[in-house]
Amino acid sequence: MKRTFSSRLLIVLFAAVSLVACSKSNPAPVNSTIGATATFDGAEKTFTQSSIASKSDLGQGTWSLTIISASSSETLSISLWSEKDDFAAGKTYGISALGGTTYNTLTFGPTSGSEEWFSIYPYATVPESFTCTITEVASDHIKGTFSGSVYKNTGPPALKKEVTKDTFYAKFI
Repeated sequence: MKRTFSSRLLIVLFAAVSLVACSKSNPAPVNSTIGATATFDGAEKTFTQSSIASKSDLGQGTWSLTIISASSSETLSISLWSEKDDFAAGKTYGISALGGTTYNTLTFGPTSGSEEWFSIYPYATVPESFTCTITEVASDHIKGTFSGSVYKNTGPPALKKEVTKDTFYAKFI
C-alpha cells in the first residue's frame, strides 16, 4: 500500500511539474543580437560585427542620437534629432526633424568606398521616406525598428532601394 501511494504521489508530482514547465511562456526575444538587420529591395543584410549608439547634447536645445552598425564590408547608420533628451521607448521619428530645419536619416554603404545610399536625395525631387521607432532604451543599450527608402548618392536618375523589416540593437558608448 505504501508503495502504491508513493507511486501515485510520484506520478502526480511528475504531472504537476510537466504542466508547469509546459505552461511557461518564453516568447522569442526581439532584437536579441547586438547589431542590425535590414532588407534592401528584398535582400536581407546583417550588420553584427559592431553596433554602437551615441547620444549628444549639442546645446541650444539640440540633441542627436546616432546608431552605427557594421558588417565586415558594409555600414548602416541612423541619425536622429530632437529638441530635448527624449529618445524614449515608444517614440517614432519621421524624416523631418527639428521643426523642418533638418532630417532624421538612414545611410547605408560599403565600409570603404563611395557607393553610399541616403534617405535624403539632394539632386532631384523624389519621395523621401524614413521612419524609426525606439522600442527599448536602457542606460547601456537601445533597440528599435526602422524603414524607408534610400537613394544612391549620385546625380539623376535617382536610384532607389526600399528598406523594410529592419531592427537594431546597439550598445551606448
